[in-house]
Amino acid sequence: MKKSIGINSNILQLSLLLLRLGVGIMMLVNHGLPKLLNYNTMAPQFFDPLQVSGHFMLGVAVFLEVLCSILLIAGLFSRWAALLLAIEMLITIFVVHAGNSLGELELNLHYLVSYIVLFLLGPGRVSIDNGISRR
Repeated sequence: MKKSIGINSNILQLSLLLLRLGVGIMMLVNHGLPKLLNYNTMAPQFFDPLQVSGHFMLGVAVFLEVLCSILLIAGLFSRWAALLLAIEMLITIFVVHAGNSLGELELNLHYLVSYIVLFLLGPGRVSIDNGISRR
């Protein structure tokens, strides 16, 4: 009889928790909070592909990188947060950093893959989303 190689459910749940916490905290601390704390300095020269305003575009980035990261960390509206952050990463890869080498895009690609995995698999058992869905 052929033995199936499966993944232990507890290991999967722990992996989802670690992924959620890891990418959520890294995005929040390394990208979102610095943008929020330096908003007035960064806004005038912030990338504005829509020609709306640097202030508006930075505001969108801060919303995504701060609020969506906090939602991911908490496991609340996780799939929506992951989807919005994945879209942001696609924009940074194909618009903001278009023409950059694969090596220069590495961090953005890591975030993108992480957000796609979280979108597809969900936040896992250790999340507010799971607590809400059990009611």
